Amino acid sequence: MQFKRKIGEDRGQQHSPERQAATVSVLHHASANLRPDAGLPPRAVLDAAMKIVGSLQADGDVQVDAKIDGDVRCRQLTIGKCGMISGDITAEEVVIRGTVKGAIRASRVIIQHGAHVQSDISPDKLSIEEGSYFKGTIIQKDREEPDASPETAIPLKVG
Repeated sequence: MQFKRKIGEDRGQQHSPERQAATVSVLHHASANLRPDAGLPPRAVLDAAMKIVGSLQADGDVQVDAKIDGDVRCRQLTIGKCGMISGDITAEEVVIRGTVKGAIRASRVIIQHGAHVQSDISPDKLSIEEGSYFKGTIIQKDREEPDASPETAIPLKVG
């Protein structure tokens, strides 16, 4: 949404509380239209020119082409070819095309061609494509054999 103001318009004027409240209400209404119940899931895109130091948390989907030094928690995370995350990841689904160093906890993890992952992964489902690099441990919950330990660690090096 873009706003345009004519030259010289509203300069030096103080906004009344009613006008400020109306502005907040319009902004809140506009952001409400981006929620999943409106048909469009919320999605944040972090550009390759960005560097974030600290944790990132989002309720919706996040696409990372930036460098992040910290933990990431969201619903669905896509790490682009330029994306780098040094920290733990918690999400429902993680798609990796870039670089990750840190633990990954997700229902589904997809490591695509060109990805470089050094991590301990706790997935329900895992896919590692040819042409990717993975070094770490996969911790899977064993649901088929009730007498087995609940988690099995599998050290794995691919690449």
